[in-house]
Amino acid sequence: TLNLLVQGGTARAEAPLALRALGVSGGSLQILQSVSSAAASSYSGGTIQIFGGTLDFSAALTINVAGSDRLISCESGCSGGALRLLAGADVGINGSFKAALTGGLPLILDDPAARLGIGTGAGLELSGADQLRRGTLVVDGALTRATGALAVGNGTALSLSGNGTLRAAAGITLNATVAPGNAGIGQLTLDGPSAISGGELRMDLA
Repeated sequence: TLNLLVQGGTARAEAPLALRALGVSGGSLQILQSVSSAAASSYSGGTIQIFGGTLDFSAALTINVAGSDRLISCESGCSGGALRLLAGADVGINGSFKAALTGGLPLILDDPAARLGIGTGAGLELSGADQLRRGTLVVDGALTRATGALAVGNGTALSLSGNGTLRAAAGITLNATVAPGNAGIGQLTLDGPSAISGGELRMDLA
């Protein structure tokens, strides 16, 4: 099992690749077939371009670049492409990092043992047919969609918490276990026309 570190230039994954860990700190990683990472990984610079296949994580992934944007993009239609957070995934977007999945690249959070955290001051912008269905979603920064509606949850199988903002001008639908704050009193802000279609609301009162 290999570790892959991309620090500059262009690395192309033209065949399915099962990695121990992935690190991208510069240059460009181009994915033409599915790539998976099973150990702690990092993304601190450069770009990740998906032309086909999926990028799968089943362990920790840290995304951390203060004051800078980094892109994970769908290229040339990226047939079957997606960023998938599988069992064991623990993804943290930290600092003042503003991440974006562009070109309609879907984000799939659909396992009860997967977690996505967006830290204070950080952000994640979505653009695809996302599936935020099961697992843990902690929003202390901002989760946004520039176009289209934002749907979070598939009943109580997804837990949503934090003190951040969910933003989508076309509308936000929550169908999850919603518990504002982080194990205490807190506030989640919904910026856009909003509806709760199911799930469960848990609140701590002062």
